[in-house]
Amino acid sequence: MKNKFSFKNVFGKMLKSRGLKYGSNSIILIVAVIALVVVINMLVDLTDIKWDLTPEKLFSIGETTYEILDDLDKDVEIIGLVDESRINDSNDLKEIDEILSQYAKRSSYIKVRYVDPDRNPGIYKEIDPDELKSIKMSDYVVKCGSKIKVINYYDMFDFTYTQNFESYVTGSNAEPAITGAIKYVTAEYTPTIYFLAGHNERSIDKDYSVVKDYLDRNNYDVKEINLLTEEKVPDDAEMIIVASPQKDLAQAERERLMEYMDNGGNAIMMFDPIDQDPDLANFQSILQDYGVSLNYDVARENDQNRFLANSPTDLIPIIQNTDVTRDLANAGISVLIPRSRSINILKNTKEYIKVNPMITTSEVAIGELIDASRGQNTQGPLNLAVSVLDEGGYEPSKLIVFGDGDFLSDSVYEGISPYGIYVFFNSIQWMTDEREDEIMILPKKYEVRRLDNTQLEANVMAAVVMIVIPLLILGTGVYVWVRRRHL
Repeated sequence: MKNKFSFKNVFGKMLKSRGLKYGSNSIILIVAVIALVVVINMLVDLTDIKWDLTPEKLFSIGETTYEILDDLDKDVEIIGLVDESRINDSNDLKEIDEILSQYAKRSSYIKVRYVDPDRNPGIYKEIDPDELKSIKMSDYVVKCGSKIKVINYYDMFDFTYTQNFESYVTGSNAEPAITGAIKYVTAEYTPTIYFLAGHNERSIDKDYSVVKDYLDRNNYDVKEINLLTEEKVPDDAEMIIVASPQKDLAQAERERLMEYMDNGGNAIMMFDPIDQDPDLANFQSILQDYGVSLNYDVARENDQNRFLANSPTDLIPIIQNTDVTRDLANAGISVLIPRSRSINILKNTKEYIKVNPMITTSEVAIGELIDASRGQNTQGPLNLAVSVLDEGGYEPSKLIVFGDGDFLSDSVYEGISPYGIYVFFNSIQWMTDEREDEIMILPKKYEVRRLDNTQLEANVMAAVVMIVIPLLILGTGVYVWVRRRHL
């Protein structure tokens, strides 16, 4: 007797079939994965969780900024003078916006808003009633009460220029710029650091822009001073910086500088070797009062581990363990000192003067005289930087002397070694020991990460990708097919 056709029998056979059994498992797995992805996306949207997966953490702010924001007790407004609708069309603007949002999330005292000056031209007058700051489109203004700091859009990034003078972005400077501006506008008092002028010194803006930015972010005003036209060093001077003078002080300048130092003033003096070999007698007389003097030489290193390849005057010196440089010495940081003169520590200095070598050469280095008629070469170890504490005046005075000014320049910082700024940072901290709130946030570089392989390694990788992996996939497929045929 033939079996009658029925949907019940057909449906029962379908349910028992291998195709449906394994196919339904696949469908269930796919549905489960999709459901999991949907749930995760919903949770992310609800909690606003984001992960910064960039190696350099370009969209994150660091611990130093967190500490400053956590200590904040004043309302700070950050105003972006850009069309907010343009943000999603620009990677750079999106990066800045993401970083600003983190400031606002971390501290309830931070408020961020965007204003398009084309639609609201009165914003300039609102922010800067006296029109002293030259605010323009695309600037970011950090404001606390009546105190403001303007961050130019281009100050948010590091740029490199091609041979055709075309620029492209190589790093993010947003966090140090914004955090420094917040620190500046919330500070009660802004001291001034004066760079001595009038002796063909290095330019603050052209040669030391990195140093200037660092000082600016740490609530210092940076100005030049010519002691021939000023009757005295101003009272707001935190310190005087002498940046590689090419000629000597006048006597009147020497007297004004010594008056400042005798009353508790601080100074950083950097002297390059000069081919014309000027005497610098008035500078020398100030240094001698502090127990040191300049040698008229160029330091040449004979330890091959202590200079750049084929350039024994480009020094990689020894950082000594002193009150100024202890952190650097313990961290094992290497600093490049290009073409330095050496510094002599005088004997029989007064008991209230304490001189410490900060940076030195090896014992096999030589200080080669620029003018052989001055005497004999100096045998190492040579002092390339020293710190001096003078407690014999009306108030304690501090002096740091470097035999080179290149180590701190923009060209060395950007092209060879960034660590000179750390030496300067520690020097400032030592001199202003009552100011423990200096911050050091370096720009974040956009790194192109490459995998460098030998030809053999490249061939092996190619074989794995083109032969081994496809064979494994094929073998797995064949194995699964055979297993299913025997079920």
